[in-house]
Amino acid sequence: MSDGSRVTREVKKEAPQGSILGPDKWNMCTYPVLREVREHGGEIVAYADDRLLLVTGASRSDCEVRAQSMTDVIAGWANRLCLEISRSKTEMILF
Repeated sequence: MSDGSRVTREVKKEAPQGSILGPDKWNMCTYPVLREVREHGGEIVAYADDRLLLVTGASRSDCEVRAQSMTDVIAGWANRLCLEISRSKTEMILF
């Protein structure tokens, strides 16, 4: 401040929902996990702040193992950034 005083604030959210920079910051933040999932053989479709993890395999058990591996990658990324994954909004669909 111009008078030399200091203002301190605790930052709880860096990019509030609906902010102009929110989508760009989210994209920068999520790019590393998208790349890591692809390196492990998975594919992610991203739209806004929603993600769809696609995993293929020779059998159901193969798909389950690969999906768990990708989920572990995503959970590790979220933990590093102190983010929570909403279990109530997370679904697994096999076909």
